[in-house]
Parts: sequence; structure tokens; C-alpha cells
Amino acid sequence: MEERGGSEERAVKTARVRVIGRGFLVVGSLCSVLLCWYLWRTLHEEPVLRKDNIVLVTIAALRADRGGAAGHPASVTPNLDTWAEEALEVERCYSSAGWLLPAAATVLTGLPPHRLGLAGPLDRLPDITQTLAQRLRGLGYHTSAVIGDPMLRQLASSERGFDRVEDLSLSHGPPYLVATAGRSVLLALRSLEAAEEPFFSWINLQDPMAEYLEPVEAEPRSDQPTDLYDGEVAETDRHLGRLFRALERSAVGTRTVVVIVGLFGQEFDDHGGNYHESLFEEIVRVRLVIAVPGDRPRRLAGPALLEDLAPTLLAAVGVPVSEDLPGLDLRAAPVPETRDIFLWRDFPGRAFGLVRGGLKALRHDDVSYLGALPRRHPMLTPGYLLFDLRSDPGEHVEVSEQLGVEGEALRKTLDDYAAEAVRAAQPPPERAVLMDVLRTLGYFER
Repeated sequence: MEERGGSEERAVKTARVRVIGRGFLVVGSLCSVLLCWYLWRTLHEEPVLRKDNIVLVTIAALRADRGGAAGHPASVTPNLDTWAEEALEVERCYSSAGWLLPAAATVLTGLPPHRLGLAGPLDRLPDITQTLAQRLRGLGYHTSAVIGDPMLRQLASSERGFDRVEDLSLSHGPPYLVATAGRSVLLALRSLEAAEEPFFSWINLQDPMAEYLEPVEAEPRSDQPTDLYDGEVAETDRHLGRLFRALERSAVGTRTVVVIVGLFGQEFDDHGGNYHESLFEEIVRVRLVIAVPGDRPRRLAGPALLEDLAPTLLAAVGVPVSEDLPGLDLRAAPVPETRDIFLWRDFPGRAFGLVRGGLKALRHDDVSYLGALPRRHPMLTPGYLLFDLRSDPGEHVEVSEQLGVEGEALRKTLDDYAAEAVRAAQPPPERAVLMDVLRTLGYFER
């Protein structure tokens, strides 16, 4: 009897173990199914967009050294300096072009100038190139632009993704002879007040460029070009302050990404020239400040490039960075201390067949390597110039003879980049034929 009772007890225990085992098996199977479903959904579902608004302010001819953080002895940008204390400021940001059209195109497309083929003011952005406004409008954004230079009309158009455009050059005359920063900010504020969310607003300010006009609020320290320039920068900063205060008072301010970026700098006899016809530090180093709601303020050493802005802004509103954009998300990705920074500009006269060649430069590690053909610039004689930025950050002492093999390697890298730029500026015949066919079929406007 005892043996029989023990057998029954063992049988009951065995049955219980089997039931429990089957239960674990069922639970495990369900967990596996749920895990597979979650992974599939994560990989295939649409990204969750933050739908923050974006205000992008680009400023022509804004040198990086005019801010308080850069140690300018008398900062002329107090409003921008104060606002930057609560944002992400990049200490070293470079414009890869040094003049208006390709620099603005790089900001709006995320592609470097040497891939856009914009050699002169008459060149057109390739039809197949997608702008930031087009990407955002496709995600439901309402888009607008305020510009003051006719050169930017091809970028600020409905074909390039903008629903509404205010062009001050049509009503106020040449941008270099009329101060338009105040009017530009006023129009932008009116547009923002009426805008449906989410919105993307591009505001381009032209005033710091020559010819220099007398500032409205303050007398310049002297009639020297540097003081007149500082006066226009200060006037532009005053209007930026109006924009910042309006956003702070507005309900949309807490859900709006704001970017202030210089497109290129300006030279004042730094290397014997004026205006912005070189690729020295004073031309290519620009100021960049990015404020994203919820981000902590910090400073980023860099180096950053203008082509980093598009992926940074898209990521800020929850859009995965596209593989066709070579730039970095400056808010997330660690920025390498060393980046090949290729700088290129083809003189506008080349578009008319007046000159051949232009400028090209490469910044690698702590070395700056420039190649040039001459045009109205005392230091840009034919050939190559090499500078050691560690001991000569101002690029005044030429050291090509001291580097030897390293210098030749840099020259080859620079020439390879330049060859790519030339190919982009002169599309192959088959592409031109294809574009003509597509235009004939109505895919693009003539």
C-alpha cells in the first residue's frame, strides 16, 4: 500500500512538473512572439516626430571673432552672446565656400559646395537636390523665407519647398546699399505670428556685408572699415534681440528650435585683401549657435561644418538622418577632433569666361593648405601655400618647404577634392540630356 501511495504521489508530482513546464513553454513562446513583434514594429514603424518649430537665421559676412566668447575686446553682439549662454555654441565652425550662394545652399541642403557645383551667381542648384524646406514640408511643416539678396531667389522658392517668400530685394533695392535687417526681422515676426504649427522659417540677414551703412542706434567709433563693419554687426544683433524677446514672450518659443549661423566672414587687410575673396580663417570660420528646447547649454569645440546643420536640425525634430547627408548630428555624434575640411570657391567671373580657376584649401589636423590662381588678392599668387596652425593660427608664415612628403600628400588630397568639385560644376553630357528629357516630360520647370 505504501509503495502504491508513493507511486501515486510521484505521478502527481510528475504531472505538476509537466503542467508547470508547459506553462513556462507557453509563456516563453508568448514572450518570444511579443519580442519579435516589438522588434518588427520598431524597425518598420514611422519615426515619432517631435514636431518642434524651426527658425533658421543665416547672416552674411559675420566673422566668428566678433562675439564676446571669442574674446573680441568690445563685443558687438551682446544679445547673441547672452542668448548663446543657454544654447549649444560651436567654437570652430567652418563655411566651405566663403561666399553667399554656395554657403546658403549648403545650409539648406546639407551638401558641401564642391558637390553642388555652384561656381558662380548664375549657376543653378541641381534639380534633383532636396532642400531642408522640401524635406520638412513633406512631413507637414509650413515653410516660409525672408531674403534680401536676389542671388538667393533660386533657393527660396516654392519649387525648393517654401510656401511663402518675402524678397526684400524686390522692394528695397540692392542689398549692399540698403539696410534690411530690421525689416527682415519685422517681416519674419509677422510671419511667425500667423504661422500654423509646425513651421520652418528661414531668415537671411545681409547687413554686415559691404557697403557699410551708418547704424541706426549708435554712431560708429570711426570711419574705418572695421568700425563701420562692427556698427552693422551691432545693428544686426539689436534686431536679433527683438527676435529672441519675441520668441521668449510667445507660446511657441518653448517648442521652437532656433539656429543662428554665419555664412562666411569678412577680411580687413588681414592678409592684404578686403571683402571676402580668400579662404583664410577670417573668411571661412563662422559663428554657429543652436538652441533646442530641453537641451542643456554647452560649448562644442568642433570642428563643425555648415553641412552639419541639416542633419542636426532633422534629428532635433525626430527625423532619422538620411544616408545622403554627409554631415554630423552635432547634438548627438561625437565630433572628431580631426576632419578633412575642404574649402572651395570658383571665382564668379568664370561663369562669364573671364578668369580660369579659383581657390581651393584643405584644413587637416593643425595644417592649412591653400591652392590658388590670382585675382585681386595680394597673397594669392599662383601655386600653393602651407601654414602650420599650431604655431601660426593667423596663417602668416608659409612653411611648405619644411613639410616635404607630408606637404605633397596634403597637396594630392586637396587636388582630389578639387577634381570632384570641377566634375560637379560641369555635369556630364548624359546628365544634361536626361534633365532635358525630364523637363520636356514636365517633371521639372524650365
